[in-house]
Amino acid sequence: MLDSLLIDDDIAIHLMNGNTQGDETYFHTLNVAVLALMLGRAMQLSRDDIRTLGLAALFHDIGKSEIPDRILLKTEALNRAEQALMEQHSKWGAEMAHRAGLSAGVLKLIVQHHEYCDGSGYPQRLQIAQIDPLARILALVNAYDNHCNRNNPALSLTPHEGLALMFTQHKAKFDPGPLNHFIKCLGVYPPGTLVILSNECYGLVVSVNASRPLRPQVLVCGNESGNENAIILDLEQENGINISKSIKANQLSADAARALSPSKRMNYFFSASESV
Repeated sequence: MLDSLLIDDDIAIHLMNGNTQGDETYFHTLNVAVLALMLGRAMQLSRDDIRTLGLAALFHDIGKSEIPDRILLKTEALNRAEQALMEQHSKWGAEMAHRAGLSAGVLKLIVQHHEYCDGSGYPQRLQIAQIDPLARILALVNAYDNHCNRNNPALSLTPHEGLALMFTQHKAKFDPGPLNHFIKCLGVYPPGTLVILSNECYGLVVSVNASRPLRPQVLVCGNESGNENAIILDLEQENGINISKSIKANQLSADAARALSPSKRMNYFFSASESV
């Protein structure tokens, strides 16, 4: 992943096709790793730093293996005792990573991946100056994926809503440098965002190139179209068509819902943009 990321000059982030099924922690881990690597590259970090960040992202939630499923998979809000137990997973994860022989740098990021710059995180309630700069990146992308892929899908935010929430209401939690780079990487309408275009067609954003964030690739269908008429439209090549606004899945017409088949969870991968 690291070699591919650093060799190709122009990288795009894509929505994974289909409705993925399986271990939620597995898909969350992959999402966080992809997003962390993309953000590290955008911030022009060194190869060693990006590698450390990527390894920490892959193992950041390993401590959750010690959390009972009844808590880990709970769709309602955790009570105080459950939350206290959940907050131990960062520490347990670092201990497990130490036994596995991972580096001290990776361990530090794992234990700090829920620390926020305003001191509201855990397990140590650290302030920004006390948090490793790479851990601030990991905490940012982890929070984003948690907003978009909650245990109860009905409570999940759209990618557009997730970014907006983090930039407005939760801005103090995050290092402003990585946050601004993250928004630039994902664009105003990140992959997975449902939209209405200026020609009144429904669309699903499937790919965003950081160098052209306002002109993503969109899977598009008309208001009356069936699945066979859904096509991918590259807005960079369509000067007369823009995104009017983002919408939720329940605002799609029945035909558009069938054509676009929006997933209940967002999963990402990256590739060289010229291969799209």
